[in-house]
Amino acid sequence: MRLYILTAVHNYLEDTKKLLKSISSQTFRNFDIFLVDDGSSDGTNAFIHKNYPSVNIIKGDGNLWWSASLNLGLRKILKKAGKDDLVWIINNDCYFHKYVLQNLLSYQKRIGYENNITGSVIMDSKTKKISDDGVSIDWKQMNFKSGGTDALSTKGTLYPIQIFRKIGLFDAKHFPHYFSDYEFSIRAKRFGFGLNVCRKSHIYNRADRTGIERVSQKLRPSEIINLILSKRSKVNLLLQINMIRYACPNEFRLGCYYLLFAKFIKAIRLFV
Repeated sequence: MRLYILTAVHNYLEDTKKLLKSISSQTFRNFDIFLVDDGSSDGTNAFIHKNYPSVNIIKGDGNLWWSASLNLGLRKILKKAGKDDLVWIINNDCYFHKYVLQNLLSYQKRIGYENNITGSVIMDSKTKKISDDGVSIDWKQMNFKSGGTDALSTKGTLYPIQIFRKIGLFDAKHFPHYFSDYEFSIRAKRFGFGLNVCRKSHIYNRADRTGIERVSQKLRPSEIINLILSKRSKVNLLLQINMIRYACPNEFRLGCYYLLFAKFIKAIRLFV
């Protein structure tokens, strides 16, 4: 078994430095690193070439966003990986202690390499409080909250390579930046893969770089419209419609569309 570590970056070199330092300190060493540099202009490429020459850098043009960046890296990995190998996907704004991979792989071995996805406990790097330890979804209220195994993010999550050969890659068309990880894990669960969280794998993450999740009355009308339409926003209207269309169970779909319509009307009323 070999591990392939995959991340994607677009600038934020200081964060990438901390990530690579964390990876290089791991007690588990049987891995290859694949990094998709999607058009960084802050010296990321030159720094990695000089200080981490073994990292496989894949260049993007700056227009891939998160999901397409991961898919570009996964296509490269799939050409090399054996059927028993694993992929660990990690955001570049994360850092962690030296036993994380060892703990994750020991846990994965106990529950079964081939049929399980294993996430990590995500800690806010400033408050040191848990911000994500799996996702619990209440489709009746269309509510996503931390603590559960209905879905998993890509912040330090371990995937068997065969899952990508069986169910495909991340849905970059409908989820270019946010929620592609949730949709993928929900899809995987429907195909019979287990979703798990390793309690001994703690990942520290910059929560301040996470997309805005709600519309505030403090925002100007133009800012509210931008949130509803922007790929950088979790309240993007099309993104939420696609989440209902592709991830929501059939019995809750109509109710979720109604809830989304009600939220949209409420947002409009903030400035009408």
